[in-house]
Amino acid sequence: MKAFSRMTHFNILFSLVFFGVGANVHAEQVYCQSPWLKPNGKIEGNINGGKGHFTIRIKQVTKAAGSDCSADLYIQANAPIAGQQINGSGNFRLMVNSGGSVLSGSFDSAGLLGTIMRSVITSRVNGYFLKPANIINEQSGSLPAQTYRADAQASMSLPSSIPISQVNVENAFLQSAQRKIGKQQPLQTKMGPMSCQPVTYTGTISSGQIQSTLISPGKSARNKPISVTEWYCPEKGLTMQMDIKSGNSVYTVAVTSVN
Repeated sequence: MKAFSRMTHFNILFSLVFFGVGANVHAEQVYCQSPWLKPNGKIEGNINGGKGHFTIRIKQVTKAAGSDCSADLYIQANAPIAGQQINGSGNFRLMVNSGGSVLSGSFDSAGLLGTIMRSVITSRVNGYFLKPANIINEQSGSLPAQTYRADAQASMSLPSSIPISQVNVENAFLQSAQRKIGKQQPLQTKMGPMSCQPVTYTGTISSGQIQSTLISPGKSARNKPISVTEWYCPEKGLTMQMDIKSGNSVYTVAVTSVN
């Protein structure tokens, strides 16, 4: 059951995390005009220097008036959980408006001991997927606090479709304090040197309320303090690296390729 919980947390925390030198000056654009947000686009990255990997394929983009747009995404990810490399993938829908974005979809993964797990995830943020804000203005010096919230329903079954367990996670969240925008500085990315802005903040991450057919009663939410640095690179219009510190552990999520 602990391994199942870790897999569920990986799926939902993956959605929370994402729901984040050249000398040339690159014009800043609103989120829906970001150069990476295009049909047949692809973003690849790794977690902790290669212990995990992810690929985001942008299948279709629809742009409306103003700050509204939507996109169909296919996300693949893998990471070591309970001593086994877990691979998963799924289709997601990204909806964006002036108030933020919603990312929803399902994530299927091969579980432990030959099991199959499906997680249906919905995450909401009063901000933007893979970018700290709609427009980044270095002169402002700061960005308001931001909250990522996610719910998930995960089921584990045998290959014969015989159900084993059901887990519901409600109101997992990442709540930030006010965020500080630093001055552009060189960052050595996997795609070469870029000029990027550090966006730093402290916050709280919560596992959410867990209800399971194998746990009675439900498991209370666990909250942990974290500190985060998002490296936003205007040249690509997205966060190229995110460094997350929780206790004595440091996690790095880095974009390695944008096409």
